[in-house]
Amino acid sequence: MIRYGRTNKIEPDKKTIEHLEKASSDLTKPHLIEFFLYFPSEHTAFSAAAEIANHGFEVQVKPGSEGLDWLCFATKLMFPELDALVCIRSKFEAIAQRFGGEYDGWGTAAVE
Repeated sequence: MIRYGRTNKIEPDKKTIEHLEKASSDLTKPHLIEFFLYFPSEHTAFSAAAEIANHGFEVQVKPGSEGLDWLCFATKLMFPELDALVCIRSKFEAIAQRFGGEYDGWGTAAVE
């Protein structure tokens, strides 16, 4: 899976798409894209998940890998297009901020 964290509004999404291209992923085909948001409590993660689900994403909430926070794991089958991913980043950063969390980017497997 190719994943890139955050630095500015466009660069991380652009770099992830570039990595997909280098991995010979067919960007004209839909990809199952995974989005990662972390929250300080289970309650805030579920509140954010409900809002994210309203935007057409499949969402799961589970403990973070280190057990210190909660992962809101969202997925969507979509084309990896820069404009769409930047828009999603903006929405998810706003949701994360409202619930005291952090948006940690997206990833996907290469598609042939």
